[in-house]
Amino acid sequence: MRHKSVKRTARATSPDSPRSTTTGSKDHQATGTPPEMNVSAVPVSAPVQFQHDDVRGLFTKKETQEDQFRSDVDLWHKTLTQKGDLQGGELAVHEQQQDLMKRHFMAMAVLGPQAGNQKTGEYQNIDNFTASGAQEPTRAPLASLASHGGRFAYESQHKDVGDNFKNHLLFGTDDPQRTQAARRHHGVNGLAVGSGSRASDRREASHFWQTGRDNSVHAGLYSRNSSHPQSYNTKTARWEEGKSMLGTNKVFSPGQESVGMNIAFGGVGNTAESHGTRTTIGPEGDIMDPRGRKAGQHGHAFFKYDTHPDKVKRYKDSGTSRMMVGFEGSAPSTNSMLGAHDLKSMVKKGGNSRSITGQDKAEGVGLPSGKGAVRANIDHEQLREVKEVFGAMKHLKAHPETESHIIRALLEAKTEKERNSAIARIKILGDLARRKAEQGKEGA
Repeated sequence: MRHKSVKRTARATSPDSPRSTTTGSKDHQATGTPPEMNVSAVPVSAPVQFQHDDVRGLFTKKETQEDQFRSDVDLWHKTLTQKGDLQGGELAVHEQQQDLMKRHFMAMAVLGPQAGNQKTGEYQNIDNFTASGAQEPTRAPLASLASHGGRFAYESQHKDVGDNFKNHLLFGTDDPQRTQAARRHHGVNGLAVGSGSRASDRREASHFWQTGRDNSVHAGLYSRNSSHPQSYNTKTARWEEGKSMLGTNKVFSPGQESVGMNIAFGGVGNTAESHGTRTTIGPEGDIMDPRGRKAGQHGHAFFKYDTHPDKVKRYKDSGTSRMMVGFEGSAPSTNSMLGAHDLKSMVKKGGNSRSITGQDKAEGVGLPSGKGAVRANIDHEQLREVKEVFGAMKHLKAHPETESHIIRALLEAKTEKERNSAIARIKILGDLARRKAEQGKEGA
């Protein structure tokens, strides 16, 4: 019953046809021109939100780096824009998840990804990263940094900045009443701690249908263990990412927070394939077989936040912080479309060889790989800009066609210039949408 709202039939499109791999008008596909830059003319219920595509071809292994990166962009674009036939609480949770992931891509663009080595502490603009044996820099689109098994870290030398950034990234606010949501939801999900939101939790689903009250947790976030601990090395004054087969013990204590989020990767309601069976992507990535039964889960986001106090200054907000973000094929102890997230997946070459998008892992596509390979720094001034951009994007939600085009430009950005251009457009169009909305209120 909880997946009643998901449409299980897809349009008759070929898995590799242009319509099944891109979103937008013919003019946009041909020229890259926005379908409509006048936000006042964009309808609220634009078709881009409710497409039902066949995405099987996007998950198939591509032979060239360019094709792999293109699939990354297409799959992320569908993940961040499509709503399927979701309604009520399921739609609310789904949109919260989309907003959270959009904030991650915007933050990466604003702060500027750096590639380097955590042991030496040497990092450079990712635009200059050249893979071993390559003649030219990789120049991967922003979408690909979240598509090949690597993790991204946001580091700050100011704990108060890190705390505020964490709350805005996960919850879109620093309101204490709203940022406590995930702490109140615990259960058991395989090896992980937590059980997700109402859309994945039968106990919550039963409560909702019986009472009509939506008790779902914000964005379906839940506490979970992590096999990727991180700690601050006081000798080198650097954060270092590690690995532990046992996982982290403290998942929600002050200064140590570890949460997961199951996502409908590839676009909710779309047709996919799992181990040779045609399936439908359900809410929070539930894999639904032709009979409407759950046959696994595909798409998982992981967030780990740690702080280290400044023992010299000793005041409340002193110290440093690190937020680690990663995207995995499925929730812990769960089968995905392409494999499984289990103990074997923690062993190099012993687990899944393909990423969340079905393509090679980071090293295989010329991306920075290894612990602490990609990061960004954030200070007070940068935090203000990040929050400004987050706010601008909120105003574009009422104009989904324009928002869709901007999201694609963000995901496709390969250089600092392109990332800055996408952020500038978000600010401009977001401000325009805000002023249009204010004028509409005054007219009413």
